[in-house]
Amino acid sequence: MLLFFLIPALGISQKYYAKIEADTVTQVIVVESAELANKLFGGNWVETFMNDSTKNYAGIGSRYYSEKQNFSSRKPFPSWILDENCKWQPPVPYPSDGKLYNWDELTHCWKEM
Repeated sequence: MLLFFLIPALGISQKYYAKIEADTVTQVIVVESAELANKLFGGNWVETFMNDSTKNYAGIGSRYYSEKQNFSSRKPFPSWILDENCKWQPPVPYPSDGKLYNWDELTHCWKEM
């Protein structure tokens, strides 16, 4: 849509908005405001931030937690737990020995690559 290419040229600040349907992100766009996104496309739009250390950027398929005003990625493994910052954490911390590991869901431990 031409509007999105004109935003920087017109000096309008670029913001990122995620469309939320049943707590799931279905679309992410660059537009001036949630109100404009709703007017153009309808639906429920929530601002998401690309470079904010306290908030997670929304991607398609992400889940939105309205009580925390934050997003999480899809749950990577059934055993992982969502922390207070909406980031998935393994039940066992990643080893800090400088080696590369993959998570093994069957044994709930890290396996060296």
